[in-house]
Amino acid sequence: MGRHFVHADRTFRRDGRAVLRITLVVCWGIGLIICVCAGSMRALLDLSSLSFQLVPHPDWSAFFTLDFQLKNPEWLITKLGHFFGFAIMDLLFLNCLRRGKTAVACSVMFAIGTEILQVPFGRDGRLYDVGIDTMGILCAGSIVALARAVTTT
Repeated sequence: MGRHFVHADRTFRRDGRAVLRITLVVCWGIGLIICVCAGSMRALLDLSSLSFQLVPHPDWSAFFTLDFQLKNPEWLITKLGHFFGFAIMDLLFLNCLRRGKTAVACSVMFAIGTEILQVPFGRDGRLYDVGIDTMGILCAGSIVALARAVTTT
């Protein structure tokens, strides 16, 4: 009878960790969605306001616009946010799912979804942002794979 309680305790701890991992993925995902759909990123960063504006007839052609602004520091910071935000998302998915390819697939699908979701909210969802997100995802996954390879040899 004592073994049953020990087994139940281990199961509870294992399940508790799984719930924590899932919670982290969900919370980070919600945070990313808030960041990409907020009416003004500047207002959000300044912690002055958080607003959302749904555009009834969004311009979907803007999704394919290539408007690189490499000399604009604010644009570069935003793109670094994409890179690292989705790198962290991939790490959280990897920690939760324990399968590298599945984590990458989930992260890329989430990246595509958030970029598409931006357009009806009047934000500048861009196809090239999916590429930047994917680079962050692949970089994080590669670092984990390399670390695993080094530690197993």
